[in-house]
Amino acid sequence: MDTKIKYERVHFFSPSINICMVATIGGSPSEKAMNEAIGKAFARHEILGCRIIQSNDGTAYYSPLPDAVPRIQIRKLDDIDTDWIKLIHEQERVPFDWENGELIRFFVLQGENVTQLVIVAHHLAGDGMSVLYLVKDIMTALGNPGIGMEKLQVRNLRDDDIPKKAGLNPLLKLMISMTNVRWRKIKRVFKYSNYRGMFTSFWDKKDTEILKGCISGDELNALIDKCKQNNVTVNSAITTAFIKASGERSDVGLAASIRPQGFEGMANFATGISIQYTYDDSRSFWENVSSVHELIYRKLENPSKKYFILNFMASLDPTLVDAAYLSAEGCLDNNLARKAADMFGYTGNPKSISITNLTRTDIPQSFGNYTLSDLFFVAPLVPNARRIIGILTFGGKMTVTMQFDKSRGADERVFFTEALKILSDRQEAPVTAR
Repeated sequence: MDTKIKYERVHFFSPSINICMVATIGGSPSEKAMNEAIGKAFARHEILGCRIIQSNDGTAYYSPLPDAVPRIQIRKLDDIDTDWIKLIHEQERVPFDWENGELIRFFVLQGENVTQLVIVAHHLAGDGMSVLYLVKDIMTALGNPGIGMEKLQVRNLRDDDIPKKAGLNPLLKLMISMTNVRWRKIKRVFKYSNYRGMFTSFWDKKDTEILKGCISGDELNALIDKCKQNNVTVNSAITTAFIKASGERSDVGLAASIRPQGFEGMANFATGISIQYTYDDSRSFWENVSSVHELIYRKLENPSKKYFILNFMASLDPTLVDAAYLSAEGCLDNNLARKAADMFGYTGNPKSISITNLTRTDIPQSFGNYTLSDLFFVAPLVPNARRIIGILTFGGKMTVTMQFDKSRGADERVFFTEALKILSDRQEAPVTAR
């Protein structure tokens, strides 16, 4: 049965939307074992075997393909520290063929004593947490070849997942309705060929860089302890460190999970909020963290703020959402689409800091004869973000990645290094959160 794409529609035509997960596997699994484990995990999630189709009015759907198989490439691992970066850069320039059922790619990099699994997923396949659970499924199948796995049908975000009190205010709803009426007078339904042209135009002008760092051992334990003492989250401390490192008033975008408890399937159960903050050098770091924490949770505890971006984007005519991407790349000459692109931040004024923190995962490190020795991810540098920071804590280590426009080069490397140093060096006495 086909499933309507509504809240995920913003990802459909995005030219930069790959979620990348990197897992290091010990125990020297064979090519056959890896193929079988990936195949079993792939088959478990119906959404991974779907193509994306559109009706005449532009409504998009997940449509299952009965004979779908995973796309797996086996490659030689030469350098465990850099091969994954080269692969991600290579794949960001290869559009997913979602019209023919390609939403995810698997790469097995085999070294002499170690294997690295790199998963590159279109955001329509699921969010970052989804890909994390997919790694768990692959490792479970790898360590227990005879295990059966429950099949999970497409389960995307539905209207009844959104609290009723999270609705848009009446004035904004009226403005959106008027915009939709104007757009529908000239509306176009865009095809895969339109997407390909826009995608090519985007990447002809784009070049990204990825940085990776980590905080582990005593430094990580000290950070966690200080956050507990100050009644703040580690995520609030991370956000504050990056704001401080920026040295400017920061417009920060933060992903937030709205995943149903216990659900480990592939889907998009994430929303986003934004805060604006200028680091106050006259106050201690932890006093600043307390203020940032308060700003974050003031929005997360308010349903209309927490779900605003989901409701707003889902209320627009879906083809106008597509048109905004095309307009931003000069592939569509339309005033309304241009205004939408400007409003979404595709043509300027991007979020200065965007953060996706998958927090601490409870995925085990041992699976039968195999071990999962390292696990981290790279979040997609969407068109309305200047830089994107991805965080995952696994095996007593918090790995931080940052993807950014390469043209910003040295300044971004300094910014990233400084933020991690701030998180590692905090020695001030704790203060009580207000």
